[in-house]
This record gives sequence, C-alpha cells and structure tokens, in this order.
Amino acid sequence: LALKAIKAGKHLLLEKPIAVNLDDALPVVQEAKKHPELKVLVGMSRRFDDSYREAFDRVKGGELGDIFHYYGVTNDQYNAEIVDFFVGYSKVSGSILVDCGIHDVDLMRWYMGSHEKVKKVYAAGYNARMHRLVESRDADNAVATVVFESGKLANIYLSRTAIHGHECWAQITGENGMIKVNTDNAMNRVTLADEHGYRKLTTQDYYDRFRGAFANEMREFTSAVLDNTPLPLDIDDAYIASKICVGLQMAFRSGEQIFFDKDQSPIPPKGIAASKL
Repeated sequence: LALKAIKAGKHLLLEKPIAVNLDDALPVVQEAKKHPELKVLVGMSRRFDDSYREAFDRVKGGELGDIFHYYGVTNDQYNAEIVDFFVGYSKVSGSILVDCGIHDVDLMRWYMGSHEKVKKVYAAGYNARMHRLVESRDADNAVATVVFESGKLANIYLSRTAIHGHECWAQITGENGMIKVNTDNAMNRVTLADEHGYRKLTTQDYYDRFRGAFANEMREFTSAVLDNTPLPLDIDDAYIASKICVGLQMAFRSGEQIFFDKDQSPIPPKGIAASKL
C-alpha cells in the first residue's frame, strides 16, 4: 500500500516499521527517493514527544559532551484478554525486536548520532507469560546489545508483560553527564496516601503516555504537506533502524552475534539463510 501511495503521487504518513522484512522495505525507500516532492514520514512517535525532544536538544547542545551509551526500556502493559491477539500478531509483526524494538533503536541513533555505525549486535528473549509466542519464534521479553564501530554501546530491554502499566524510559550517557527521560511513569501529579503508603496512578497504555506525541506528529506532517516545512526524520533513518532491528531478530533466533556490512545491513550467520531467521 505504501508503494502504491507513493507511485500515485500521495504524501504518506507510514506506521513503523516500513516493513517487517528488508526485501519489502527497500522498494518503498527507493520509490520515496524518486519523488522528493512528496512528504514521506515513518511515524517514529517518540521523536515527537516533548520530553524526548528536550533530551535531544540538550544532547545536541553539547551539555553531555560525547555520547557513548544509550539504554532504553519499553514495557507494554500485560493484559490477559489480548494474549490471543499478540500470538496472532507475532506471526506478521517480525517479532518484539522489530515491532517494539524499533522505537529504541531509532532513539539510539538519534541521540548517539546517525554517523555512528553499528558493528555487531546480540539479542536474547524469554517467554514469561505468553508461552505460545514460541510458535512464531517470538518472545514477550527481550534484551539487546548493540556495539558500534567506535566501541560505543547501547542496551535495550523490551517487554509485553508489565503488570503495573505501560512504562518506557531512556538513559543517555556522555562524558560530562547523563540524562534520564520518563523514569517516572505516573499518570499525573496526584499522590494518594493511605494504609498502603504513598501511591500514584501509573500510565496504563502507550496511548496514555504518547497522546501528545501523536498530536505533534500529525500537526508536523500536515505542516510539511501544506507549508513545505522539513520533516524531523527522513526515510533513510527509518530504513537503517529497520536493518538494525532485523539484525537483532537474526541474533535472537540464531543465538549468534550478528555483524553488519558497510551499508549497515545485517550479515546472516554462516550457513544460515536470512529467510530462515
């Protein structure tokens, strides 16, 4: 559909990732580049969140000095009523490392700089509650390590089993300090004190937390279309993030470290076809 829309001369706001495999993603990227007059935006929603943006502005302003580590956490609320949905969804989503992990991979590149090239990745997963995900070689919890050619590092933790509600946060570390974003997942500024102690309502789902980011995304895409303002990320940013996530998926499913070539494409382990991962 994305490819058809671009060929038809339509501006496009596309849900991330571009596609769950690189063979399907590449034609979209190529077609978008043939039409610079069109606005094609892949919805990396956290780039539109005020808190993540402030962190980026501080990083870009040099407050932390050289950034050498990113740590990202994305915990989706567990809901027993939608386990069947996730079991079916995992068969077409590319796994938690592609569908969910792309947010943190994109932030990682945003904060550390797109000039930083990935050397290798490793990932592992575990099914704590949604045990049927094993049918599609997926997991409800996963961890990932990214090593850059420069030696810099990133670590990512992903989960679909958070009992307390939706929680995502990031930590960016540089030579002169550290920034933490969204470490308090309270719904608001109300604190209840009772026999259980001090308590706050937590953000229950992704939409509660990022409603404002989605609104910013729509406003800025509309402005880009109507007023020709620049988009905050281009199609290459989204494509490289997809490449890294596919590499993480390969690592998880093969149990091997995955190395990357000069074009930032993952190299399948020797003797294993990419289509098998």
